[in-house]
Amino acid sequence: MPHLPLFPNPDFAGRSLRGTYGDIIEELDHSLSRVLDALVAEDLTQNTLVVFTSDNGPWIHWRTNTLERLNVGDSGPFRDGKGSGWEGGVRVPGVFWWPGVIAPGRVSMEPASTLDLLPTIFRLGGEPLPDGRTIDGRDLAPVLAPALFPGAVPEFKFFYTDGANIVSGVREGPWKLHTRIYTQTGENYGFRNVSFANPLLFQVEQDIGERFNLRTNNGAKAEELLNELSTFNVQANGESTFWDRN
Repeated sequence: MPHLPLFPNPDFAGRSLRGTYGDIIEELDHSLSRVLDALVAEDLTQNTLVVFTSDNGPWIHWRTNTLERLNVGDSGPFRDGKGSGWEGGVRVPGVFWWPGVIAPGRVSMEPASTLDLLPTIFRLGGEPLPDGRTIDGRDLAPVLAPALFPGAVPEFKFFYTDGANIVSGVREGPWKLHTRIYTQTGENYGFRNVSFANPLLFQVEQDIGERFNLRTNNGAKAEELLNELSTFNVQANGESTFWDRN
């Protein structure tokens, strides 16, 4: 619903001080409360997991458009938005609600992906994962309910595509590397590709805005992630990708 174009229900149109975008958010909030109230009323909260998340960050590129600039979200301290591999494009809310199983008010800094939902839900439901296929996600049950599911979440690598759907970035632990990005060139959704002769390396746990390129003093880590990126491209596409390492 927050995706352009916006069409709030007439019952919510004009209610928010944030304009049409705010009306949409209020309607979403109202709809979610109806779902939660129904679970409580039917006494289903003890065996129901509710996950609230999003597919991508806000479509902030439309801020240059006079008509739509007020109808998009805000990525806050994160860089860029939808359509990019920057944190503003991929870092979204992730809220898990299951009274009696997930302790309220907990905050986890463990990076996760919607790819993790399938193995996590299978584990929480006591079902084995299906055989004969590759499962890309990780089981997050030890993070959500450590008392019931002791152990550690497997280590991870996240691979990112740019606006042309080319795998061009990777994150491992706190380190994130970009080799190319799409940048906006004009009104609406015009982009051009930018490749970096010297890939950019960020420590995103300390620099959530991806402002400080640390590649110069962390060349070994950058080289390691570049190799991971090339290996992934070989496995996914049958071909390697090379970047200048000057």
